[in-house]
Amino acid sequence: MTPIRGAQTEDSTIKEGTVTYDIRFYAVVPRSGEMASLILSIEAQNDFYPGYPIIKRGIYYCSRMISSQYGVEFVDNQYEKICKVYSIWICANPPKYWENTINRYVIHKKNWWEKWRRKLESEVSAMCNLSKGIEEKGICQDCLFSGCPIFEDFA
Repeated sequence: MTPIRGAQTEDSTIKEGTVTYDIRFYAVVPRSGEMASLILSIEAQNDFYPGYPIIKRGIYYCSRMISSQYGVEFVDNQYEKICKVYSIWICANPPKYWENTINRYVIHKKNWWEKWRRKLESEVSAMCNLSKGIEEKGICQDCLFSGCPIFEDFA
């Protein structure tokens, strides 16, 4: 297997039109004792403010490199065969605050439910502690509900 192999710089679809990459190639790299296939594009950007967000264009290019693998790298629901993709952007003449920087944008898992579960558990625990505190201070259910017709069934 050739470690680096050039790829077409144009990617066309009927509904989405044509994307023209500056440089696009396949690379094979070792990963955990196996060889992993990657698809990379390298883009030179002279205008840092072209009238649209460059980051979104980079995400779009990566998305196109993923979807273009259907029928080539995988078929049907063989999503495990999708190659990783990278789009590297070299920006000339960036603003001062972007000079000499390397930024990485990734898709990663974020378990938001765990955060909310812990927050709910914390609130329930606080309510239980409040309830226990009220009982310990001698304010019992009978005292809270006595004399109030709404709560007479609870007394």
